[in-house]
Amino acid sequence: MLSFIFSEHTSQEWFTISNEKLFQTGLADWEKSLWRFIADWYSDSPFVTLRTSGSTGTPKLIEVSKEMMCVSARKTLQFLNIKPNNTALLCLSADYIAGKMMIVRSILGNLRLFAVAPSGKPLMDFSRFVDFSAMVPMQVFQQLKEVDSLNRIGKLLVGGGAVSSQLSESLQVCSCMAYESYGMTETVSHIALRRINGNERQEGFVPMKNVSVSLDERGCLLIDAPDLLTKSLQTNDSAEILPSGEFRILGRIDNVINSGGIKIQPEEIERQITPFFTRNFVISCVTDDKLGEKLVLVSEESLNPEQIQLINSNLNPYQHIRSYLQLSPFPQTTTHKIDRPAVKRFVSEHLETPLNDIFH
Repeated sequence: MLSFIFSEHTSQEWFTISNEKLFQTGLADWEKSLWRFIADWYSDSPFVTLRTSGSTGTPKLIEVSKEMMCVSARKTLQFLNIKPNNTALLCLSADYIAGKMMIVRSILGNLRLFAVAPSGKPLMDFSRFVDFSAMVPMQVFQQLKEVDSLNRIGKLLVGGGAVSSQLSESLQVCSCMAYESYGMTETVSHIALRRINGNERQEGFVPMKNVSVSLDERGCLLIDAPDLLTKSLQTNDSAEILPSGEFRILGRIDNVINSGGIKIQPEEIERQITPFFTRNFVISCVTDDKLGEKLVLVSEESLNPEQIQLINSNLNPYQHIRSYLQLSPFPQTTTHKIDRPAVKRFVSEHLETPLNDIFH
């Protein structure tokens, strides 16, 4: 574990300290990433190079200004009412925006930052209470096996992937205030948050200060944030704006399946049937002469026709699964997200010839 109070040294001192650390032998990879970012942050360059998550394909490198990162950090500190001298825990890689921004928030918010190796259960060897932390859904899911561990966090950001209804329900027993975040590297971390547990849980994401959203002609989210973006950011996230001004993300427009003339967002089905699974699964599709595209369930778990029928009984008729394939392990992108295009290629290769619709 590492511990930082950034106000204890000047910028020049931190730049020197971090560069000296990088020349030490025996550092773990996560420590190198952390010290490398600290060195970058305290360097003379006004920019930081970020690696995108690769949601739509190969990750790419982009440059953002440190001033934009400061604006984003202050928005989060204000939104969550994080105070100077609060404590924070970094358990994400500093190679990516989520980890970098935890460091920036700690610097600007005058927080005491603890850093541990990124892992599936980052609290396993960390017993302190902290006011603020951020995790990906997989880490939260693993920590829920030891519910009391999450109670040692005051406010928890959950990002880097969609929060399932099952995960949200499981968090109801936790005293920590958990928020799902929405954003991307291009927006310098999140631009909206949604409380997902407790009496104040929210249906949709609440845009942060000076952020407004609308829909384009495709029904995808448009983001306007003058202090973060030089122009409107057009996303490929299909969304719904609620009367309250909050918004819901339905799924990615490039994942839409057109079955029998009905446009289906597979992520919506996946959210509904999550309770039936303990391992990875996705809704994919294959070309069909009758429907155009038919829904195919791909799962790491082995399922029988009766189980599929039970799943279908919880769905609208147009959402019914028509075929099923088992695939284990699932292909992943370089940032450890399910590689949907690879899964779809697997489906096409294994369902090349027409099959009887054995599931109705």
